[in-house]
Amino acid sequence: MLNNEEKQEIHSNAFTIIENANKLHVINKNRRISEKTRLSYNRIAERLLLINKVMPIDAASSKSSYYVYKAAVNSYLLDKISTTILLMNKLREFEAEWLKEVSNLKLYIEFINAVGIDQGKVNLLAYKTVSFNSEWSIKTKGFKPKAISSKSKRLKSLPKNWTEKIFLTALESKSKHILPIATLAITGCRPQELEYGVELKLNDDRSASVKIFGAKTHDGKYGQAFRMFTSKSDSIEFLYLIDQLEQNSGVLTVKANAGALCDKVSYLSKKTMPRLKESASAYCYRHRFSGDLHKVGLDSEAIAKALGHSNDQSQQKYSKSHRSGATGFSISNIVAATPVNLKNQAKLSIWKHDLAQP
Repeated sequence: MLNNEEKQEIHSNAFTIIENANKLHVINKNRRISEKTRLSYNRIAERLLLINKVMPIDAASSKSSYYVYKAAVNSYLLDKISTTILLMNKLREFEAEWLKEVSNLKLYIEFINAVGIDQGKVNLLAYKTVSFNSEWSIKTKGFKPKAISSKSKRLKSLPKNWTEKIFLTALESKSKHILPIATLAITGCRPQELEYGVELKLNDDRSASVKIFGAKTHDGKYGQAFRMFTSKSDSIEFLYLIDQLEQNSGVLTVKANAGALCDKVSYLSKKTMPRLKESASAYCYRHRFSGDLHKVGLDSEAIAKALGHSNDQSQQKYSKSHRSGATGFSISNIVAATPVNLKNQAKLSIWKHDLAQP
């Protein structure tokens, strides 16, 4: 039961949200837009937000498409705000329903702030004086058209059991990289992180506890200084690691030279699958691990932690498909050095509320 002071604070916050929403409602009323354009914008926004679940900057492949998508999403959300404002006038006597609509308004405003709306053409004027960089200019800064070698796309060209093929070839050749290759497959670590040493510990249920010291942290500005999780799998690589742990009192620290490991994986891939146009790389293991994380249904925050990311947007560059012959993969107890910056939180919150509803 809320006391009077708590109720006053809730209502004070609600009226602040309504005040901001009313400003956007006025902007929406003053827009000069035809009904045909409005309907077209709605279709674009619903496709982006409800079907593909992407931001305009992520969906756009050109400058013109970016600004069309941005205008469409803003138009759609402004209409949502206006509809909600008018509805709230009828709900003044029903506090629970009224507060629910306030919550919706807050989400719409957060999302508009995330997309960006140039009130009074402030950003346009700043852009002309070279004091403002748009999302698109930042995205394309220094961009030079070139052939793209995508690890996630390369992963799709590999056979389903490619990791097992490479590992068996490594075993047959008695490679000194057997243990690092198995660790890549099970942990999804970066090759560079094996230079710091990946710590493994055997648990009573024959799962393995993993601790990885992060690369690509830029002196703590990005990434995760460390991450830990518990994993289990029926894959041949995991069974090999368990066997090695049992022979070493249940504890191992796996190290390898990153350059030498990358060269060995490429060599083994070409030797094992000579007909492939592109060989598997050490980083393909990381993308396959990302696919495993998606397959078991982890949310974006947990995936970011397991991959060693500081935000939930970096994973968009990684594979969401599963290309592995292994079964029984599970992961739990995921911990990272710092909280994940949920940059997509506003849009995810809105997607959880059915934006398609009037």
